[in-house]
Amino acid sequence: MTTVPKILLEASPCTKEAWYVYRRLRSN
Repeated sequence: MTTVPKILLEASPCTKEAWYVYRRLRSN
């Protein structure tokens, strides 16, 4: 399981959305 910043999860009410945005930022 990939480690996701807690700040990102707390910032977005939807974990899935936060993960999607996180992956896009990493890919870009």
